[in-house]
Amino acid sequence: MKYQLLPPLSPEDFAALEASIIEYGVLVPVEYDEDGNILDGHHRVQVCESLGLADWPRFVRKGLSEAEKRTLARELNVSRRHLTSAQKRALIEGQL
Repeated sequence: MKYQLLPPLSPEDFAALEASIIEYGVLVPVEYDEDGNILDGHHRVQVCESLGLADWPRFVRKGLSEAEKRTLARELNVSRRHLTSAQKRALIEGQL
């Protein structure tokens, strides 16, 4: 999980994601780089695989540098996650 830069979901958040995927499917495509590495959507893939699903929406980002991939992964995740101040600070330090 090269670009999983945030802490894992809490058990409650993971269960909520799983319930959502069971009811509605994957609503936000999983983003990959051209080498097949997940940039965004690690938990969605984990839920899908645990449910035995093999097909979910995908989007491939091409031509990004390593720094751009890491920045994108952070930006996409931070906008959706409920993070503590300490977790946000750690992400900023990692970006710098």
